[in-house]
Order: sequence, then C-alpha cells, then structure tokens
Amino acid sequence: MKLGAIQPEFKGLFNNKRKAQMASTKLEADVIQYPVGQGGFLIGRVLRRDATGSREFTYGYDCGSVNREHFEQGLEACSLSRLDVLFISHLDLDHVSGIDALAAKVQIDAIVLPCLDALQTIALACEGIDDAGVRGSLADFLIDPVRWFGVRRIKKVYFVRRDLGADGQPIAPVPPDRLPTVEPERGQNDQGRLPYRITANEISEPVVVRIPGATAVEHSSLDGGIELRVNGGVDPSVVPFPDWLLIPYVHPFSTASLNAFLRAVAGVMRRIPGDTHLAPKTFTRRLLALLRNEESRRTLKACYSILSSDNNRPSMSLYSGSAEPLRASDEVQVWQGDEPHWRRFQPPGARAGWLSTGDADLNSLQTRTPWLHRYEALFATVAVFVLPHHGSNRHIHDDVIKEVQANVMVACAATGRNYHPHPALTQRLRSLRRRLHQVSEQSDSDISLHVTISR
Repeated sequence: MKLGAIQPEFKGLFNNKRKAQMASTKLEADVIQYPVGQGGFLIGRVLRRDATGSREFTYGYDCGSVNREHFEQGLEACSLSRLDVLFISHLDLDHVSGIDALAAKVQIDAIVLPCLDALQTIALACEGIDDAGVRGSLADFLIDPVRWFGVRRIKKVYFVRRDLGADGQPIAPVPPDRLPTVEPERGQNDQGRLPYRITANEISEPVVVRIPGATAVEHSSLDGGIELRVNGGVDPSVVPFPDWLLIPYVHPFSTASLNAFLRAVAGVMRRIPGDTHLAPKTFTRRLLALLRNEESRRTLKACYSILSSDNNRPSMSLYSGSAEPLRASDEVQVWQGDEPHWRRFQPPGARAGWLSTGDADLNSLQTRTPWLHRYEALFATVAVFVLPHHGSNRHIHDDVIKEVQANVMVACAATGRNYHPHPALTQRLRSLRRRLHQVSEQSDSDISLHVTISR
C-alpha cells in the first residue's frame, strides 16, 4: 500500500468495512517497517477496542537513515503524536540519525537502549573521531547521555545490559512472582493509553536527573532478561485478552575477545571501569582527552578492532507478539507495500510475531548461541524477521535462518547497494526456501503485520 494511501497512523486500521465487521471487543496490533532507505524505522501500535472506546500503546524500534530525505519521507507517513517507548538497537547513525526529527514531531515518553558502559563509550568515541578528536555534539552525548535525552523531552531512559554470562548460556529463568517490576504510572493525560509493565531479573534503583529548562529524566538499568508486557485486557476479569509482549536482548561480547581487548588497551588506559550501566563522566572525559592525541587514537581503534572487526557493537534485537497462542478466530495479515503477502484466520498457535535484529552479530558462535537461546521459545511464532545489518552476508549464520522459519525475511537497505542485501545471502535464503523482501526508500516497499484478536 502506497504511503499516501495509509490511513491516519496505520494502514487499514480504520477501514470502515473492518469497523462494521468488528465484534464488541477486539485487540489489534499493527507493526510497520517504513521505507527510509539505508536505515531503520519501525512503528508498532497495540489498540484495544470495546463498547466504552479504545486505548492504545505505541512503540518504535530505531529511527534513522544515511539519507535525511529518505528518513523524512518515512516520518511524514507516520502520523503518530506520541510514543510510549522507543527501542534503539545501537547508536550507529543509520539507526539513530532521526531521533531529533522524531522527537520534534512526537512525544517520546521512554527510551530503551543498550547500556553505555566504558566499552560502548570507547566504541562510539573511536567511530566518531576526526583529525581533531571527537566532535562536540558526540562528546556532549557521551559525557551526559541522560541529559541529552532529557533536553529532547524524554522522561525515562532504560539501559539494557549485555548478556554477561558464560558464552552460549541462556539467561537463567526466574519465577514471574519474584521478578523485579517497573510499572510506569498513568496520569490524567494517559486515559487513552494501555498500561504496561517492565520486568527483569535485576533492575537498578531509578535515578532522577533534573535539567533546568527541560524535562526531569529518570534512568535505570536492567539485565538481559528484560520483558515489557502491554496489558491488552486492562481488566482481565471482564475480557481476558492476552498481553502484547516486547522482548529486547543485547548479545554479549565473546569472553576471549573481551579479555584480549582489556590486555591490549592496558598500555593506553590503565583501568577500564566495570560498571555495566553508564560510564563514569570522569572516565569519559579522560577518554576524550586521550583521543585528541593522534597516536592514542590509532592505538585505541586498533584495540577495539579486537572486539569487533567491522566496528558494529553489540546490537539490541526486539521481539514483539502476543504473549499467548492465537485462536482459530484470530486474524493475521502481512502486507508488502500495496499487496497482501498473506491474510488468513489462524489455526491455534500460528505465527503473529515480529523479530528485528538491528546490526546484531548472528554469525559468530559466541554471539549467535546465546541469542538463539534467548529467543528459541518464540521462533515458531515469528511471521516477519528483519535480517541483521541490512542483509549483510557475514552477519547471519545458516543455523539462525533454519531456526527462524518466518513467513518473510526482510532486508532494510537502499536500492543500488551492492552488498545490502548481499547476493550470497539472497542465494542462501533461496536455497533454504525463505522469502526475502527489501524495504528500501521506495514508497511502496514498506512491510506491515496486522493482528486482530477477538474474544
């Protein structure tokens, strides 16, 4: 469906014919990957309708492109005024360059992103340097990222820690009634919003930062076992709708690579803070001072290449889908641009989930193994799978493709790119009988998932 034909907020959501066919109470979820060229911009909406009205929850995943005009085209097609949560996979420009434009148009209540510990700070600084060192805008962000978000009216920042367990080990499960929980308060201005809660094995005490002339920001860190549940039922005793589930995950560095990096960097920086939430400001200022020296810049970049040969840092994936299996009365549609990829009522337990990967390394054994463990119980529910790093051949292993048997696999890449999606990956997908769709800058290349749950 062309961008100009999208109904306010989401295609098909307010179609009069569908409204006439609706039962008294429905839970609808719509997810769309907007065409922004070489980048990523996903918006999801969960809407509960009943006789008293409707309530909603909206979320995003990444918001950037290497081409500003391409991103603005996608942003123009999205007529939301508010995002409850924006998930950021990582801080490469093609995934975050649109934050300022998005925040100017949409109220973003909360951000969820990977932790900005010392290792991540070194990576961002090394990638952002020029001959004079780290440019001022990036330096300001690295020194005080919470303030940077607060100036953009964002109220809460949740930092997700990397999986720090032994390589290949899944996150240890914790009984639900023992999980620490964050349940953001809903006020008078939130009467039309669905409530949600965040759980994790560990949640740090929130810290409030007050910024003169800007929003007070609350920030905390959560371990890799984080889950966000949107309460679709609102009052389960009346209509027991399932929750809508959002599960982010940040894969680990390889233990061997991490230890090698720490040994190599010891000659330049004697101590790397072990905090897994935010790098101390004193450390960041010391790092930025070092990077003004040409020899130190070369050394630090060479050291970081031990951790990541292509300078793609650990990236946060995101699963979204129903927390319970679908029933035969529920409906799922996948649209590719203007055409339905498929639409049908579902047999119990059919696919109605979406899994995005940012630039995750799903090729290396040390990173793909824990990633597979994290999502293994959900693979059977995935309808749309967004390939890592715009369809790069070296970012995904055949083991992952075989496990994720999605109805369609997506590469978010501009037209004319020789290796995004990579021809070798295209051939691998074909040999494994996987369907590939490219979301480019073309206005009719978007892909969307629509789920209707009736009770």
